[in-house]
Amino acid sequence: VVVVTDKEDFARLLRNRGLLVVEGDPTSEESLSIAGIQKATACMVMLDNDTDALLAVLSMRTLNPKVYIIAALLDDHLLAKTALARANNVIRPYHTAGQFMNNLTLRPVVYDFFYSMLFDQTVDIQIQQFLLQENSALVGKEIGELTLRQTHEATIIAIYTSEGSWVVAPTEHFLLREGYEIIIVVPGPRLPSLIRSLDLK
Repeated sequence: VVVVTDKEDFARLLRNRGLLVVEGDPTSEESLSIAGIQKATACMVMLDNDTDALLAVLSMRTLNPKVYIIAALLDDHLLAKTALARANNVIRPYHTAGQFMNNLTLRPVVYDFFYSMLFDQTVDIQIQQFLLQENSALVGKEIGELTLRQTHEATIIAIYTSEGSWVVAPTEHFLLREGYEIIIVVPGPRLPSLIRSLDLK
């Protein structure tokens, strides 16, 4: 993992945790080149400004047309443009995506799990986020009861609880409750059937 950031304190924190850091503008082609974007297979864009995030995606795509890009946005106003800039996945809202991506970056075991699931370039993999409403059929069920892997080759990789905490790589016995946000990794072709069968919105 190589992180590009213009925040000195954040760069120091990441270095102390054993990560490689390039201090520079994440939207700059020069900084991205120093970080090795031309050889990267995947990258995450998580910035304080959606316009900068869009510029970063454009810069990455210019330097490496094949890199797999996930972008986290603050809100929806640049969602379509970010997709048009050929980000492979856009996660929102930022408060959820940001904490999730921090977990991935700072927890090596979780990172390895996520990487093995998401960045297999031989298949079209999607990452989707759903909020469990009061009338959701999933509320009150354990994850294992959903048979996600057997039926859809999908996995819930993280849950943001209504209490404001994260559960990363939850077990099959984890009980789903109203107000939880679930993040699911699923092969692209199976996403429509997953949404239909679980009545996800």
